[in-house]
Amino acid sequence: MNLKNPEEKEFVLDEDGILVSSKVVTHRDEDYNPATFASLTEIQSTHFWHIGRHNFLLQALRHHHADRRFSAIDLGGGCGGWAAFLERQPGQLFPDLGLADSSKQALAHAARMVHRTKLYRVDILDLDWQERWDIAFLLDVIEHVDDDICMLQRAARTLRQDGLLFVTAPALPRLWSAYDQAIGHKRRYTKQTLATVSKAAGLRAIDIRYFMCGLLPACWLQRYLLQRSSCSSNQDELVRAVHRIPPRSVNALMAGIFTLESLCYSFMRMPIGSSLLGVFQRADHHGS
Repeated sequence: MNLKNPEEKEFVLDEDGILVSSKVVTHRDEDYNPATFASLTEIQSTHFWHIGRHNFLLQALRHHHADRRFSAIDLGGGCGGWAAFLERQPGQLFPDLGLADSSKQALAHAARMVHRTKLYRVDILDLDWQERWDIAFLLDVIEHVDDDICMLQRAARTLRQDGLLFVTAPALPRLWSAYDQAIGHKRRYTKQTLATVSKAAGLRAIDIRYFMCGLLPACWLQRYLLQRSSCSSNQDELVRAVHRIPPRSVNALMAGIFTLESLCYSFMRMPIGSSLLGVFQRADHHGS
């Protein structure tokens, strides 16, 4: 059925409760392999990496007072881990909360994770929203596409006046491994390269910083062991190996290290890390 809300007039609500763009939506399997969705759904609320990233982002939201905004959209939000985490926070963060993805399979997983988040099936590189959202997230998305500048431009157009775009991406090209190839990464970033592509996309950087510093030794070790193991020649086995939740004590230790780093957000910058966070505004909105 068609929706009466003028902000959603370009969408049709399907039988699964997903708002589908009136345009043809094609999921690019080469950018993000649907085979990873099942294992990703299983781990995103319990694996130390996801727990740590969610807590770090929550601290970033508070630091930039973004948690006080009304609306937010998780672009390329996949299986819904971040949206589900936001829903669990006290005080109902973002009364108007959405998740947008091109994959029908990912959105089906997300529908089982979230309760009040609106789900949109759209082409992230062909968004029609203009100044629709106060906050937009691109979390570990831009490294999957050939044209990251275009993706950032399209995301920026969705922001209202003084809106904020939060971007995370894998860092340090020297960490490149078979795992990056297996899950469809095109590149890893440095602070300088993320600053360069965001500026080219018409964004003004408010903050660009590394995170996951404390876990960097473990990340190096994992990459080394995977390169030596037999599973490195089989992409599906490699993805399963990395997505496997460590033993409980190890998982708790890693999550604790990452949580301590997150708590330092407002008064300490990590000199290096396996991931990057960028917080941006549209340059044409600044000072207007």
